Amino acid sequence: MSEFAALLAERELARRTPLGFMRYSFKYIYGREFKENWHHGYLSEIFSAVERGELNRVLLNMPPSYGKTEQSARQFVSWALGRDPKRKFIYATYGADLSEQVSVQTRNIVASPQYRGVFSTLKLAKEQNQKHYWTTTDGGGMYVTGTGGAITGFHGDFLIVDDLLKAIDARSRAARDEAWDYYRESIITRLQDKKRGAIIVIMQRLHKDDPAGRLLSSDFAPEFTHVCLRGIEDETKTYAFGGFSYERKPNEPLFDALEGEVEIERARKEMGLSAFAAQYQQDPETIEAGYFDDEMLSRNVSLSDLPPLDILIMVDPAMSLREESDDRAIVAEGWGMREGAELIVFMDCWAGKWAIDEFVERIIDAMERYPTARTFIEGAGGGHAIGQLLPAALAKRNAKRRANNLPPLSCSFEIYAPDNKISKEQKIGVLQPYYRNGQIVFLKGAAGVEEFWRESKAYDPNKKHNRDNRLDAFASGWRFAAPKKQKQYVEKGRLRARSGTIWRF
Repeated sequence: MSEFAALLAERELARRTPLGFMRYSFKYIYGREFKENWHHGYLSEIFSAVERGELNRVLLNMPPSYGKTEQSARQFVSWALGRDPKRKFIYATYGADLSEQVSVQTRNIVASPQYRGVFSTLKLAKEQNQKHYWTTTDGGGMYVTGTGGAITGFHGDFLIVDDLLKAIDARSRAARDEAWDYYRESIITRLQDKKRGAIIVIMQRLHKDDPAGRLLSSDFAPEFTHVCLRGIEDETKTYAFGGFSYERKPNEPLFDALEGEVEIERARKEMGLSAFAAQYQQDPETIEAGYFDDEMLSRNVSLSDLPPLDILIMVDPAMSLREESDDRAIVAEGWGMREGAELIVFMDCWAGKWAIDEFVERIIDAMERYPTARTFIEGAGGGHAIGQLLPAALAKRNAKRRANNLPPLSCSFEIYAPDNKISKEQKIGVLQPYYRNGQIVFLKGAAGVEEFWRESKAYDPNKKHNRDNRLDAFASGWRFAAPKKQKQYVEKGRLRARSGTIWRF
């Protein structure tokens, strides 16, 4: 293919998809390398659906400085406007100066001669050419504003809301209220077509009560396609939309060419767990309460370094499947002896707001992974219903295993009643001295360990409502693995720790 033919092909691809345009834009308009990653293709499919009118509400959460403004504002606006110069865009962010900067940069793309090689029919109007507002000769254009700024005389076909709240203001209730009120009372009222107009909300999470959090807990949440891209995942996760599909491996960074595991770990240490959990992991629930600290949660071991273990699978059903309820949790833990002292090993954790049938299948998955383990299911929160479904589901799984020449599972399980002699806070409190003595360790590569750490860091025994199902399930293991004498001391509230045969009070 000749150089000219290759250029024509690139232009054609740029007309078709946001990703094709982004490749072309970086190469010919910006004149710099485009570090392409799988998430660019994923978002391209989503923004294509928005442009076609198939999606009209999108909420995108992803880490800072990962190109969300570039792809969803500068590139998308330029591409969609080229496909229809009559379209009107409103772009809002937390500061007027920043919004004007994005506006000027977008206009510079549209004004470039290289852009006309792709979209030759678009022409900019000379009479309306300001930093905050510019138009095409067909009546389309872009209007930008900052949080609190007036939007007068302009309605948009597409509203792009990009980080209405600054990170420094996240702890201010007044600032959160202002950002949310501005979204509800000013921005969304400027949608030209209330039925078909599109709203794209882009945000790094900063606080559980930030605009994204309020949107997710509002009555309008079901209308939004929620795209959540975390800095690092600890479980396999598939991202699929339209013709795109990508399977992300455990512990795979979101954008390795930008930030690999080493850089992400550095960011975690520099930012602190709370800020990292919110901005990188899109989990603003974490507040460092100090009950369990970093040193206590950082002891990792290999399986080859462990003594023989009594393995337990502890299952904690949530009380409901409502979004605000706790996750249902499954924790695999091992109990053994090392140098005369008890050792507790966190082996794996799986949690989610699963329907009951899926929850049962996840329990059997854990049984397959640990076929010699004893399984204990708390009777509260639907535990008895799970116990009724589990035998039939096990029989079906064993039929599949026999068909694949695998031995059947012979796992035992027990439904147990919560112990009313001690509170949940007392039970979780038992773990603290074990942590401090180095008697709790984490298996390298354990599933769900990041979420467990965040939940542990956020745990505060003085709070009435903790998200602590993972921690609670893990703490429940002492009831079935610890000696009877130890349980009696726990019930009396006197236990501090046990090292070898010496009790400390």
